[in-house]
Amino acid sequence: MSKKKQGKLPALAVLSTMAFAGLFMSSAQAATIDNAQLRDVTIASTANNATINFNGTTSVTGNVQVNAQATLGGNSINPLQNANVVLNTTSLTANIPLGNNVTATQQVTVGGSQGGPNVIVKTAAPAADKITVTNNNSPASDTVVVTGLTSGDIIKVYNGATGGSSIGTATAGSNGTATITIQQLGTATGSVWVTRKQGNYEESARVEKAYSAENSLTNAVTAVEGKIDALPAVTALVLADKTAVNEAKAAYDTLTIEQKAQVAAGKVTKLNDAVAKIAALEATTADQATAAPVKESIAALPAKAEVTLNDKPAVTSARAAYTALTATQKALVGDITKLTDAEEAIATLEATTADQAAAAPVKESIAALPAKAEVKLNDKPAVTSARAAYTALTNAQKALVGDITKLADAEAAIAALEAAAVDQAAAAPVKESIAALPAKADVTLANKTAVTNARAAYMALTNAQKALVGDITKLTDAEAAIAALEAAAVDQAAAALVKASIAALSAKAEVTLNDKPAVTSARAAYTALTATQKALVGDITKLADAEAAIAALEAAAAVDQATAALVKESIAALPAKAEVTLNDKPAVTSARAAYTALTNAQKALVGDITKLADAEAAIAALEAAAVDQAAADPVKVSIAALPAKADVTLANKTAVTNARAAYTALTATQKALVGDITKLTDAEAAIAALEAAAAVDQAAAALVKESIAALSAKADVTLANKTAVTNARAAYMALTNAQKALVGDITKLTDAEAAIAALEAAAALNDNKITEANQALAAHTEGTGVDQAAKADRDALGAAIATAQGVYDARATKTAAELSAATASLNDALTTFNDAVITEAEATPTTLTIDNKNAGSTANTTITLDNATGETLNLVGEDDEIATVSVDNDTGEVTVTSVDDGTYTLTVQVMKGGKVVRTVDVTVTVSNQILL
Repeated sequence: MSKKKQGKLPALAVLSTMAFAGLFMSSAQAATIDNAQLRDVTIASTANNATINFNGTTSVTGNVQVNAQATLGGNSINPLQNANVVLNTTSLTANIPLGNNVTATQQVTVGGSQGGPNVIVKTAAPAADKITVTNNNSPASDTVVVTGLTSGDIIKVYNGATGGSSIGTATAGSNGTATITIQQLGTATGSVWVTRKQGNYEESARVEKAYSAENSLTNAVTAVEGKIDALPAVTALVLADKTAVNEAKAAYDTLTIEQKAQVAAGKVTKLNDAVAKIAALEATTADQATAAPVKESIAALPAKAEVTLNDKPAVTSARAAYTALTATQKALVGDITKLTDAEEAIATLEATTADQAAAAPVKESIAALPAKAEVKLNDKPAVTSARAAYTALTNAQKALVGDITKLADAEAAIAALEAAAVDQAAAAPVKESIAALPAKADVTLANKTAVTNARAAYMALTNAQKALVGDITKLTDAEAAIAALEAAAVDQAAAALVKASIAALSAKAEVTLNDKPAVTSARAAYTALTATQKALVGDITKLADAEAAIAALEAAAAVDQATAALVKESIAALPAKAEVTLNDKPAVTSARAAYTALTNAQKALVGDITKLADAEAAIAALEAAAVDQAAADPVKVSIAALPAKADVTLANKTAVTNARAAYTALTATQKALVGDITKLTDAEAAIAALEAAAAVDQAAAALVKESIAALSAKADVTLANKTAVTNARAAYMALTNAQKALVGDITKLTDAEAAIAALEAAAALNDNKITEANQALAAHTEGTGVDQAAKADRDALGAAIATAQGVYDARATKTAAELSAATASLNDALTTFNDAVITEAEATPTTLTIDNKNAGSTANTTITLDNATGETLNLVGEDDEIATVSVDNDTGEVTVTSVDDGTYTLTVQVMKGGKVVRTVDVTVTVSNQILL
C-alpha cells in the first residue's frame, strides 16, 4: 500500500518527523526531516549545538536562519540549493552542501565534510538605516558613510542596482565606520547602491539608499572649508601646492556674500595667507631666475689687476644689469666686489689717459711765454690763459706739466707792470683836484666840498702814489680858510637859535605855567652863550617878562596843589587792585567824583591815577564775576545731576542735550567757573554709543523680523519650509535681548516651529507605521498556515503601504493632516491585515488514536466555531487509506473512521467568507487495526 506523507511540524522541533512545512528550533535538539518540502528553517540563538538531518527528498525553498553553533547533515542531495542560508553564528558544521546563496553576518568557521572551500559565503548586506549619503553642493565632493561595521569591512558604492563598476570604495576603521568620498553625485535627488565585503567572503547584495538634492548654501560652505582644511600649514606650503591653493581660492570666490560670511574667519585667513605665500614663492623663483645671469656676468669679469679698457663694455653691461634689479634680486646676487673692483680699475685707466691729454697743451702754453725781463702788459692774456688752464688741471695732471717757474715769473712781471700803472693813474686826478682849488684868500664855505673831496682822495692814496702827487700846500691853505669861516658861522648859528627861542616865547600877558619849560630853556641857552654870541642875540626883554609872569603863576598854583593833594590822598588810600572788594565801591566812586571835579591844572597835580582806574576795573570785574557766577551755577548743577556714564540711558538724552545747550550759551569766563565737564562729555559719549548700538540693534532686528514675517502661515507650513524656519530661529537666538525686544511678537515663528515639529512627528509616525506594516507583511507570508495570510490580504496591505510610502516620500510638501491621514489609513489597513492573519484553531484533542480496534472505529475532536458569523470547517491532508474524515459545521465536531494502520496529519481549517481564518493540525494514528 502506498502512503502519501505531507504536513507541517509544530512550533517545537521534533525527531523523525515524516513531513512538515517549517521548522523552528529553540533549544539544543536533534531533528531528522524525511522527504519534506520546507519553506523556512530557524535555529534560534538559544539552540546552541543543535543538529538537523535532512533525509531523502527533503528540500528547503525559503530562509535558513542559523543563529547558534549547529550541525547540518543527512542524506538528502543538496537540500538547501534553493534556500537563502543566513549564518549569524561563529561556527557551523556542514555535512551537506549549503547551496549557492550563503550569507554571513559575521566571521564564521564552516567545518564538516561540506565546509571550508566547499562553501562560498556572501557577506551580509549593510543595513539601510546605517547608511548616510551627503549630497554636498558642487564643486565639493559627496560622501557615503556606513556605520555598524566590523573593522576591515570593505564597502563599495554603485550607481545602479545591477551591473557597472563601483563609484567609490572604503575600508571600515576600528570605529566600525567607512567613509566613501565621491566627486559628485549630482544636484538632484537620487539613489546609490551599497555593498559590504567581510574578510574572504563574497561581496554582499546591493542595498539601495536614497539621497536628497544638494543644499546650495550649507554644502557649498562646507566644501570650501574642506578644501581650505586640506591645505598644508602656510609655513609648509611649496609651489607644488599652488593648484590646491588656487582651487580653494576659486571655490571661495564662487560663494555668495552670504556663504562667504559663513566660512570660518580662521579658514579665510589661512586661505589668504596661502595665496600670499604661493605668490611670494613664485616671486622668489622669478627673482632667482633674474638674478642668476647678473651674478654670472659679474663672476666672468677679470680680476682687478687684470682689467684693461677693453673690458669696459662688459663691466658697464654688468653694472647696468645689476642696477636694473630689485632690492630682493640684488640680495640674491650677493657680493659684487668684483664688479666694483673692475669699475675702479677702468676709472683709473681712463683717468691716466685723460690726464696726459689734459697736461700736454698746458705745458706747451707755459713754454711759449716770454722770459721775465721781456714780459709786457700785452702778454697778460697769454699769461692769464696759461694760469687758468693750469689751475683747471687735477693734481695728477699738474704733476705731468712739471716746472711752472716761467709762468710764475711772467705773472710777477705782469703784476709789477700793472702796479706802476695803477699808482700813476691814481695820483694824477688827485694832483689835478688840488691844483683846481682857489687861493687861500679866495676860499669860501662854498668850496668846502671840493676841499674835503681833495683831502679824501689824497688820503686814499698809497705813499708811493702820494709821492707822485707832490706839494699839497694849496690844499692845506684851503682847509685852514674853511675852518676859520666855519667858526664864525658857529657863533652866528648859536646866537640865532637862542634869539629864535626868545622870540618864540609868549607875550607876558599870555604866559602860563605850561610855558615855564620853554622860558627856563631859553634862559639856560642864553646863559651858555659866549659874550660874542650874546652880543649877536641882542635885546632879551621878552625873556625877562616871561620869567616874571611864570613867578606870578606859580604862586597861584600852590592853591591848586592843596586841592589836588586831597584827591591824591583819597586815591592813594584805595586798596591794591588785587585786594579790592565790592565793599570798596563807595570809596572808589567818591574818589572818582572828587577827581572829576578838579580843574585840568589840579588833575595834572594829582598825577598818575592808575590806582583809581585799577580799583574801578576791579569793581567792574567783581560785579561781572558775580553775574558770571550766577550764570554758571545752574549749569554746574545740571551737569552734576547727570547720571554716571555707566548708568546713562537714552531716557537721559534730553537732560544731557539741555545741559550741553546751557553750557554752550555761557561765555568763556562762565564756562571756566563751571569747571570740569567730564561728566557731561561722558554722558554725551554714552548717549552716542547707545544711539549707535540702538541703530545696530534696529538693523539686526529688522532682518530677523523680515525673515519671520516671510514664513508661511501655520496652516500652510510644510517640511520644505524647515530650513527657513530653522534659519529664522537661529537668527533670532543670535540677537541680544534688546534686539529681540525690537523684533517683537514671534508667534509666527513659534507657530511654524510647532508646525514643523508636528510634521516631523507625523512623518516619523508615518515612517514607523510603514516599517511596522512591512514587518507584518514579511512576518506573515502568503499561505493557509498559522501566521500566514491570504494573497488578497497581503496585496491589500502592500497597496496601503505603497500609498503611505508615496505620501512619506513627498513629506516635504505635505501637511501634518495629510501625513496623519496617510498614517491612519495605513494603520486601518494594518489592523485589517492583522485580523486576517490565520491563527491556530482550538481543537480538543489534537491527537486522534484508534488502537487495537476494528476497522471502521471512530475518534472525535471538536473545533470551536462561531456559527453566528458563518464559520465552517475545511479539511486538508486527509489520507483516506488510513482513515476517512467527516465534519459537523454546526457543532464543529470532526470524526475520523479507521481504514488501515498508519499515521498522517490532518489540517482542519476554519473558513469564513471563503477565507481560512484559523487552522489546526490533528495527528491521526491507526494502529493494530483489526480487520474483519
